[in-house]
Amino acid sequence: MKALAYAVVTPVLRYVRHGLNAGVEDPEWYEEQFQFLLERMFSHHLRLTERIQRLPALKTATRQELHRRLALAVDLVHSSYERDIGLSDMARAACLSKFHFLRLFTELYGLTPHAYLQRKRALVAGRLLDSRKLTASQVAERVGFQSRSTMARQLRRWRLD
Repeated sequence: MKALAYAVVTPVLRYVRHGLNAGVEDPEWYEEQFQFLLERMFSHHLRLTERIQRLPALKTATRQELHRRLALAVDLVHSSYERDIGLSDMARAACLSKFHFLRLFTELYGLTPHAYLQRKRALVAGRLLDSRKLTASQVAERVGFQSRSTMARQLRRWRLD
C-alpha cells in the first residue's frame, strides 16, 4: 500500500500534539488542523475503496467480504504483534486458505502479511525506544523480534531509527 494510513494521518496527529504541548490555544488553528486531518482520512478511505474494488471477485459484496476478512487478520496483527504469528494464523483469522490469503493481502495492502507484521513491530519498537524507559534488548523482546539485530534491521527498513 503506497499511501499507508500511518504515513498520511499520523504526521497530522503529531503536529496537533506538538501544538498542544506548546500551549497553542487558538481554536481556529485546531479547527484547521482537524479539517486537514479529515481530508487526509477521506482521501485514504477513497484509495482503500479503489483497492478493494480491484480485488479479484465478480460481485461488490464478495469484494467487501474479502476486505472484511482481511481486516480480521490485520486486527490479529495489531492485537498480538508481540506473539509469534505466522501466515497460517493470519489466514485462519481471515477464514481463507494460506495461499489465497497471501495473494489477496498482498494485493490489498501492498505488503506481504509478514512484512506488515514486521512493520507493526518496528513502529511499536520505535515508539518504545523513544520513551527511553527500556533497553533495546527489552524492546526487541517485548514487541516480538527474535533479537536486537533483527529489530535494528527492521527499524532501518521502515526508516524508523
